[in-house]
Amino acid sequence: MNINDKEQCSDNKSNKSDDVSKDINIEMISDDINKTIEAHGKNTFPIDAFPVKIQEIIEEFRKAFNLPVDFYGSTVLAAASCLIGNSFNIKFKEGWYESAAIFMAIVGRSSIGKTPAIDAFLNPIKEIERKLHDQYTAQLKKYELEVAEARENKEKEPDRPVCKELIINDATTESINKALQNNPNGLILYQDELIAFIKSLNRYSKGSDLEYFIGIWKNTLIKVNRKSSDPIIIAHPFMSVIGGIQPSVLSSFADGKIGNGFLARILFAYPEDCQKQYLSDYEPSKEILKQYNNILFDLYNYSVNNNTATDGSWYSELKITSLELSEEALNAYKEWYDQNVDLINQSDDTENSIFGKLDNYCLRFALILELLEAASKNVDVNDISSISEYSILNAIKLTEYFRNTSLKVLRKITNSNPLDDISALQQKVYSKLPDLFKTKDGVELAEAEGMPLRTFHRFIGNNKLFKKKKHGEYEKLY
Repeated sequence: MNINDKEQCSDNKSNKSDDVSKDINIEMISDDINKTIEAHGKNTFPIDAFPVKIQEIIEEFRKAFNLPVDFYGSTVLAAASCLIGNSFNIKFKEGWYESAAIFMAIVGRSSIGKTPAIDAFLNPIKEIERKLHDQYTAQLKKYELEVAEARENKEKEPDRPVCKELIINDATTESINKALQNNPNGLILYQDELIAFIKSLNRYSKGSDLEYFIGIWKNTLIKVNRKSSDPIIIAHPFMSVIGGIQPSVLSSFADGKIGNGFLARILFAYPEDCQKQYLSDYEPSKEILKQYNNILFDLYNYSVNNNTATDGSWYSELKITSLELSEEALNAYKEWYDQNVDLINQSDDTENSIFGKLDNYCLRFALILELLEAASKNVDVNDISSISEYSILNAIKLTEYFRNTSLKVLRKITNSNPLDDISALQQKVYSKLPDLFKTKDGVELAEAEGMPLRTFHRFIGNNKLFKKKKHGEYEKLY
């Protein structure tokens, strides 16, 4: 089913991406990241890694809802990953293929706005799924008539149609296997709170669940043995994962999930100093929202055109188009790869595991960015032939962002320092307070830094950070 009824929107900005300079290199990317972190103490999400039309969409949502671009940009990656599915992969060399699958955790405090951000950028997929369900309903009615006719004529009954899903919420292996059978191109597992999913792993299956999801991440064959019938074979199981998680429960990832490599396969969208913001008066442009829907509809059409027979049915054998890196892209990737190897060799075992998976993710990001760029410019699916240097360099930007967020999560998991759980303003005030201080002196210092009086009094009530020595006098614990 092609999504042909794309929403109409004006195209006054459609050529902006052609004007963007593509004269960038690895040194520039590395320097930019390091300068940003050194100057601001922040790991900024590289929104400029996306095609210009996607940048416009992310910025439109940021202005309208005052949420971090990290939430939106990371959900774009997951949504695009789902729609690409098995229709494309990267062939780096014989025996080394990378799919577009990603496992994404959106990190933020409760009620900060993680779920609305994810929902907004998954909406086009939900719209496609609604149309697939309408198609299924029509096919089911036709099937019931054909069954009645076949029974009357004592003929073989037709196969029952299946309802293809794109988004699933049930993380049990049984549900995932069934959904993958019905839609071999792939799915996205969306868990509003990832912590429930993480805690459920291996609860009943003695380690097999973790191995199952690691296998899906690797896009390797799944074989399900059944007592009463033939085994189920899913040759290329494709599923991305996305969901929200609170910083305070990140330690759940440490519970038996570091040593086996599961943690290393999770990408963390983790904004710096993410605080709930006041409402914005800005109204998002309907034209820009339509633009995003149309880009994702085109991505879906790429996969359909790659895998649909003339009668509209899916081929029993998936047609996977393998894209190779251009010569320039290959040289850029090799240069970055060698730098990553140096970091791996200098790291401890846990960092080593995380950095090792960045090799894979860099290629996966490049595949997603290449296809997003094509969809944003209405490129014909048959004209998509390779991965450009521009896509690989922008993929490196994203990879370095996620390297830093993974290290941030790792530090939080392995170090129970409560200073990691407070805002940037609180950290600033805390660092300037003397080890022993009187309340009135602390109030003056806090107000000078812009912290309201009531906020400061709540702050010094945190017994993980402060100890009350006597009335009106406190001691810092860190």
